[in-house]
Amino acid sequence: MAIRVLVTAALLAAVWFLVDLPELARTFADLEIGALSVAVGLTLSLRVLSAFRWHVILAAHDVASSFRKLLKITFVSHSIGYMSPGGLGTEVARAYQAGAAYGEISSAISSVLVDRVIGLISMLVIAIAMGLYLSRSNPEFIDVVAGSALLLLAIAVAIAVASTAAGRKAVQLLPDRPPFGRIKPGLDRLVRTFTDHGRNVRLLAPISGLSLVMQIVRALTFWALFMAVGAEVSVLHCLVFIPLLFVALSLPISVGGIGVREGGLALLFSRVGVGVEESVATGLVFYALQLLFIVPGLVIFLLDPVRRPGSARHRGSPASRDSAAAES
Repeated sequence: MAIRVLVTAALLAAVWFLVDLPELARTFADLEIGALSVAVGLTLSLRVLSAFRWHVILAAHDVASSFRKLLKITFVSHSIGYMSPGGLGTEVARAYQAGAAYGEISSAISSVLVDRVIGLISMLVIAIAMGLYLSRSNPEFIDVVAGSALLLLAIAVAIAVASTAAGRKAVQLLPDRPPFGRIKPGLDRLVRTFTDHGRNVRLLAPISGLSLVMQIVRALTFWALFMAVGAEVSVLHCLVFIPLLFVALSLPISVGGIGVREGGLALLFSRVGVGVEESVATGLVFYALQLLFIVPGLVIFLLDPVRRPGSARHRGSPASRDSAAAES
């Protein structure tokens, strides 16, 4: 954690020295409220789409989940884990709360992992497709396409290996002593889950479609934010660069993506003539929106916390079964 704090501080220092602070202040003072309001609405729709995609994945695990409850968990988990490196705390909170709500810890963990991997793949697919389209008139986008394609290939190879008998054998080679002995059954189930999902075309089609829609909505969110700070940016450029930005943000190298987000925006959008101050302002406004959405998640958590899976109510009392049946 100390290393990540140092990395965050270093990235912020770099941004500090590269940015014209008076110009940055003027950019904030001239924010266009209409475009900012559009970005807020799009951010809210992303939460809803995320919960719905997760609902579809859990259904594939034979978990009869409630969309309303998953939407609540989505808001709460983003609030709890947003400041974690790479957003990993968000995924841990999602898995824990879903496991607590439905008594299916392994299915909850598996669903969150599948959700994250498919989201990562969809980011790269969008970046490659839009990069190829733009490279017809602007050859400098070829390097973006090549880098994204290599990363996508690496992910595909890793999934293919993990989804074969060799992947399961590798799990079985882990020692039986703690802590490996406790996690081996869960890892084995995860490998089998990826294998099952890979063969289930009817499942992959809607999940992949939802993931692509989410990437488009996220790109439109940043396009609206660029408009709000007064930067002229093409939607197509956002469709290429924003997925790559979130691939970088998924790496646990800074706290809450601070510095990575602003530096990534400045680096990527400088290729299409956007100033450093405008890119940094866009990143900071997006960060402020995420902090704004932390509030409703914390309020929901305080008013209606998810019970632990070990409680008597979740172990199968008649009241618990009746309540679960009614909610589903």
